[in-house]
Amino acid sequence: MKKSLLVVGMVIQSGILVLAQISEYSKLNLNIYKTNAVFVSREFSHLPHVECYMAVNPEDEMNLAVASMAVTEKGELSTVVFISVNGGLTWKRTLVSGEGCSDPWIAFGKNDHLFFSTLCTVKDAKIRIYHSADKGLTWTNPSLIPVADTNHRSFDHPSLAVDISTNKIYVLASHVVVSPATNETGNRARFTIAISSSEDNGRNFSIPLVVSPSNLKYQAGNVVVLPGSKAVFSFFDFASPDWNSLLGVRTLWSASSDGNTISRPSFVVQYSDFRNLTHLAVDISGKEFNN
Repeated sequence: MKKSLLVVGMVIQSGILVLAQISEYSKLNLNIYKTNAVFVSREFSHLPHVECYMAVNPEDEMNLAVASMAVTEKGELSTVVFISVNGGLTWKRTLVSGEGCSDPWIAFGKNDHLFFSTLCTVKDAKIRIYHSADKGLTWTNPSLIPVADTNHRSFDHPSLAVDISTNKIYVLASHVVVSPATNETGNRARFTIAISSSEDNGRNFSIPLVVSPSNLKYQAGNVVVLPGSKAVFSFFDFASPDWNSLLGVRTLWSASSDGNTISRPSFVVQYSDFRNLTHLAVDISGKEFNN
């Protein structure tokens, strides 16, 4: 029976961010033998945390990063990054985005580079990208994803992925554009999908490529990078502002991009769980999976 280390991030009911480390488990049936809980958000423990994401440095398994969304005393949203360099035993808060930011996402690149994205709505919904060259301990001032259309109104639900062989960054987001007013209809918002990339550690990003396969509305899932540097992303359709999809069924799609072009979207599955966001993951080891 093979045993290994499994690290799981979670948020408990009170909103305190906790890391559960399952140090021994059976690979065959996942029976848990031993667990340890670590207080991650100790430096921000007075605020509730939601939507937490975790990343592990592919070159240093002791270097962990957790991004979360915190609710301030004023009821505003803020995003926060916590870093551990000792395998999750202790944590340090190294970045706070400020009020008006939500939808955090975090990913490691090569040579201890770490990238963090967040959606900030101080003036309008813009995506900020922060970069750290030292495992997340210090951060640059943020870059902004440029708008893709003169009728651009906002972004939503951004995610990012990094090619660990080149540090090329891909950022995926829902892209809301407003068409010009036509007679009685007034301005109409269209929900499309946008993907942007950077090849200089996030200092500059390309004008986003936009995906809009039909006249339905689309919500971004997330983006991953396959071996060979191709980005694959997911998105799904819905028909009305309350997220109910056409005819009671939601369709999940995927597409790929090299940063310059986008493939024709591929059908993945239809389902009726309207509130569920589906995320992709990729095995970058290239090894055959054995149960």
